Amino acid sequence: MAIEKSLLFMPDISGFTDFVKQTEINHSQHIISELLEIIIDANELDLQISEIEGDAVLFYKEQHLPSTTQIIEQSKKMFIDFHNHLKKYEVQRICPCGACSSASKLSLKIIAHAGDFGFITVKEKTKPHGSDVILIHQLLKNNVNEKEYLLFSGEYANHNTPENYISDQNPQIQAGSISYDKFGEVKYKYLPFQPFRTLIKEFPQVEFQKKIKDPLFVETYIERDRFEVLEIISNLDLRLSWNTGVDKLEYEKKRVNRVSTQHTCLVNGKNLEFETVTNDFGKNKLVYGERIASLPIVKEFSVYNILEKEGTGTLFRIEVHYVPLPFIGWLLLPFFKSIFKKNLPKTLAAIKEICQQKQ
Repeated sequence: MAIEKSLLFMPDISGFTDFVKQTEINHSQHIISELLEIIIDANELDLQISEIEGDAVLFYKEQHLPSTTQIIEQSKKMFIDFHNHLKKYEVQRICPCGACSSASKLSLKIIAHAGDFGFITVKEKTKPHGSDVILIHQLLKNNVNEKEYLLFSGEYANHNTPENYISDQNPQIQAGSISYDKFGEVKYKYLPFQPFRTLIKEFPQVEFQKKIKDPLFVETYIERDRFEVLEIISNLDLRLSWNTGVDKLEYEKKRVNRVSTQHTCLVNGKNLEFETVTNDFGKNKLVYGERIASLPIVKEFSVYNILEKEGTGTLFRIEVHYVPLPFIGWLLLPFFKSIFKKNLPKTLAAIKEICQQKQ
């Protein structure tokens, strides 16, 4: 009895350019990391992970080839989940850096190949090894005139003949070939993902909280680019460097901060829950805000950091917007204001100091 071929399956993300600024480098890495997690979480065929290779994941299934329909459905789910995540991120993002602003243009292609391979173990990590593993990497560089697609190698097609996928949403699988120095002519068939785009969700725009007419505020000039100031105040990894009143900070690491991001601050033995928000303070102004859900005398409380270009630096303003609770809130409002009038200048000074130090 012949041994069945094994599956190699490789989703690959492309679209980011080579960034120079450290913020863009860091954010591009975080975005790719999130997308790779989305792809891995979408694995419904119980594929094994060989390794994560930069912007790609190499999956395999030993001595078993899923059907063409199964491969298409698996690829379709990864493609839709991938773009749903990007769509949601585009709506929620607060960072205007090159990586964040271009994330919505990232694309996904997937290669499915049938082959034979052995395994190699390095430092207790076992992964597929052999010429077919080399070939699937070669197939990432092909002559398909599409940005996003599922490509079946000729070896896969010979064992699972791709047919027209019967659905109004999907086009006919197309054929092609390409030559490689080591492998000669390699035939393939491919399915463009473009028709699946109709299945990607649209996410509503962020709803802004109502602002009050006379917020508490402080402002200053910072001799630093406003995009860099935004990164310092919104990057939770840097929060304790300037927010010294916080004893402990809990948040999900290695993610770019965005609307709905949550973090918890331990202050004087009490946990305060924060959620990232934004708002409209006029054209050409960057805005990073946080809403606090658990203050005792107010039903709504948001702090907005507003950054505007001024000369070679940034006009930086902090505004506190609040709606007191009936009776008790209004009764204690003068005390509430006095606390923030005392603490806001300290926060402003600490941010200015750290911004002008971290050059």
